[in-house]
Amino acid sequence: MRESEIQQQCIKWFHNTFRPQAGEGGGEGEIIFVPNELSYHRSNYYQTMGVRKGCSDLIVVLKGKVLFIEMKTPKGKQSPEQIDFQRSVEAMGYEYYVVRSLDEFIYRITQHASDTTHPADQ
Repeated sequence: MRESEIQQQCIKWFHNTFRPQAGEGGGEGEIIFVPNELSYHRSNYYQTMGVRKGCSDLIVVLKGKVLFIEMKTPKGKQSPEQIDFQRSVEAMGYEYYVVRSLDEFIYRITQHASDTTHPADQ
């Protein structure tokens, strides 16, 4: 399975599990987003727009927590820029995970979801 397919599964699970975000008819909600949607473009223009080489694939915002998630296949390796980004994020006290499957993603998210987070299916 490709990295993009794992990521799509994770996004789908997240949206099916948690209530809608604020502004989407649900009040306070959890947020998941792709910070570098144009990361494959390395031109100076995109760098001035804030695209950062090595940035995690996903950022998940839960009540009181921010998680940085890098998607990899089971054999995939982080680039030096991704390792530098991870070190920077962790030095600031945030959680960073390299996730290789939907099951691992579910584990990481539910591990950090607080009692005030309400999955849609409860």
